[in-house]
Amino acid sequence: MKRNNTLGTGHKWFSFSTAIVALAMIFALPSCQNDEGSDPGQDSAWLKNLELAPGVSLYFDHKTFTRTTAAPFAESVTLTNVNYNCYDNLVLKIRNGGSKNTRVSSAEITIDGVVIAGPSDFNKNVTLITKPIAGLTSESVLMVKLNSAPGSFIDLWIEGNLNLTQPEFTLVGSVLQGAVAPVLPLVSNNGITGTWEPEAIDTSVPGFFTFTFTPDGGQCASTAEIAIGVIDQGIIYDAQRNAYRTVIIGTQTWMTDNLRSTVFNNGDPIVTTTPTNLDLTLAENPAYQWNCKDNEIYANAYGKLYTWYAVSDSRGICPAGWHLPNNAEWTTLATYLTDNGYGFGGSGNDIAKALASTGEWTESSIPGTPGNDPQSNNSSGFNAIPGGFRSITGVFQDFGNMSAWWSADKGQYRVLSKTVSEFTPSGTSEKYGLSVRCVKN
Repeated sequence: MKRNNTLGTGHKWFSFSTAIVALAMIFALPSCQNDEGSDPGQDSAWLKNLELAPGVSLYFDHKTFTRTTAAPFAESVTLTNVNYNCYDNLVLKIRNGGSKNTRVSSAEITIDGVVIAGPSDFNKNVTLITKPIAGLTSESVLMVKLNSAPGSFIDLWIEGNLNLTQPEFTLVGSVLQGAVAPVLPLVSNNGITGTWEPEAIDTSVPGFFTFTFTPDGGQCASTAEIAIGVIDQGIIYDAQRNAYRTVIIGTQTWMTDNLRSTVFNNGDPIVTTTPTNLDLTLAENPAYQWNCKDNEIYANAYGKLYTWYAVSDSRGICPAGWHLPNNAEWTTLATYLTDNGYGFGGSGNDIAKALASTGEWTESSIPGTPGNDPQSNNSSGFNAIPGGFRSITGVFQDFGNMSAWWSADKGQYRVLSKTVSEFTPSGTSEKYGLSVRCVKN
């Protein structure tokens, strides 16, 4: 009997030990299961790749709150945003943990002491919780309390519609190298105050430089940028930042390159035709530009061809401080050269060679013309390049044989020909494509 009792006692001890081990294994199971899908960092990285809807901006970026120990979890964060008063339709978004072991089952979230989300919002295994919020200040405090198991976490952020005004400034023209620079305004045209980076224009080095305007806080205004050119003496730039050489002839200063801009001074495009040989006979006020000889490779050296409607457009086409010459200004140029010995042989109005470039012209057997002995051309420095023209019907003609530039007077132009010794005025349809030279104001 004692033996049986002993055996019974041992059996009971074995059963009890087995139960203890089993219970220990049961309690250990959650920590083993936590290895699967319980990495907050992994889930949080995925959460932060969520895209915002169009027109929506982040007010407060993603932050993950994780309960790592059995002790009660509470953490507060100050919601700092310089544009706190510039948002509407603000919402707090809460993304719960990605698995049953990382999902928060009970939590409380407050902003400035007001409960935004409570335990009842988390008891239905909802993946995403969205709560509208309002009345944020520059120092609002977000408080998060997690009451679920260790390893659980939430990721939250705040988003809404950000309403900012763009500061507006009067365009600053190019500044000559070494000149006294204009002061950058600390108040925009629409009343926004702020600061510039860099603070001032340095005219010691030529080039184009970007200046960033940062508004003072509390104005619901965005940053703004302007580009300002510091240019070498004798070099000017159009609205597209194409560079042009210049020359002083008598009392006038002229570009020595044909214009090649494809935008007006306000940035609007000067379009071309599709196809490039489109007939414009029936077109009304066509404002177009094309490449000389209908080939892009000539654009830099020969400039573009424009209709008169493009060059006379109120948006402007010449660089700032320059303009399209009228008939009187062309005549002033021709008269100065004629009266100052630039004619062929030193006298007379046969000044074509003095204006024409030293290359590019096709050959002429007639003395005193641009195509005859072109190496002796260009005594004036005007550097007339023979880009030809485009007819109304879309034919590109006389490349290498002729230069023709629009006048500000409707349908009027000046022309040089390889076989003509004079610089002659003429007129044609405003729908032709001719070159452009600009004269300084």
